[in-house]
Amino acid sequence: MIPIYEADRLEDLPLFDRPPQAEEDVDAAVAAILADVRTRGDEALREYTRRFDGADLERFEVTAEELRAAWDCVDGNFRETLRQAADNIRHFHEAQVHRDFCLTDRPGVVLGQRYTPVERVGICVPGSPVAFPSTILMNVTMARIAALYAAIVFQKTSIRKEFIHGSVCAV
Repeated sequence: MIPIYEADRLEDLPLFDRPPQAEEDVDAAVAAILADVRTRGDEALREYTRRFDGADLERFEVTAEELRAAWDCVDGNFRETLRQAADNIRHFHEAQVHRDFCLTDRPGVVLGQRYTPVERVGICVPGSPVAFPSTILMNVTMARIAALYAAIVFQKTSIRKEFIHGSVCAV
């Protein structure tokens, strides 16, 4: 059962009893990691991957051959389910795409709206012993519809690759 809370009683919940110092400590740690990665690049990423995930990676990219091999390892029924889900998601989100418009129906008056999408996004697959293909399908499909320059999918190294790569292939 999902609890329902009254807005005027939220401040009584222990959720809000966190000391602000904890958030500042996290912000400082994240800022230090980001600065280190900006400075040292892939060398820093490898170091943090070893430290946090216990994985020693020579490279970060997944090759087309690895994607194909992962797709081929996925059960045929599940592949069809992934394809159908990707089609459903694509159909829905294509209808959501915002379009620029310009109104010039009055002399001397130009009104309009312009949508400027971001050029690239990072899509994080949650770290868990189980795979979440829906995370990949929903986010990668929207990124493709938006025609982004780059959508980079990253995951915790312990997630089963065939589910992640298979889900990406479905899109």
